[in-house]
Amino acid sequence: EPDAAEPGLWRLAGVVTERGEVVRAKMVVASCDHILQKGAQTDEAGEEGTFECMSCKRMTVLLDRPLLGADGLNLCVVPPGAVEPPLSNVVQVLQCDSGTGTCPQGHNIVQLSQACVGGVSDELFDDLDRVLELLLRHAAGEEGHK
Repeated sequence: EPDAAEPGLWRLAGVVTERGEVVRAKMVVASCDHILQKGAQTDEAGEEGTFECMSCKRMTVLLDRPLLGADGLNLCVVPPGAVEPPLSNVVQVLQCDSGTGTCPQGHNIVQLSQACVGGVSDELFDDLDRVLELLLRHAAGEEGHK
């Protein structure tokens, strides 16, 4: 539906799932245009300035075993100092199993995300790759001790 407060914008009231459930969200990212934000903004003093580009890096991985805990929905926050060299910002890791309805039985979906400020670099997903490798090594070590 059109947004009366901001002409030209549309609001999404909800998305209906196959089960008939309505999922509501403040924002739906429909394209890369919503991920990168850059431009003139107003600071606390009311003065305009140009701020660094902000983005949210995301990685989704389908695995045949859990990395965090065992069943259901699991969340892990990896601090910058958990690896060397340190991450540019915290990495949030969300793991869902088949009980959440997000993947087939016997599999897990792991979603990694990291907010960052600055331009896009050649190592765009370097931090997420390093965290995934850390979690894979940790999970393999736990299985080796069982």
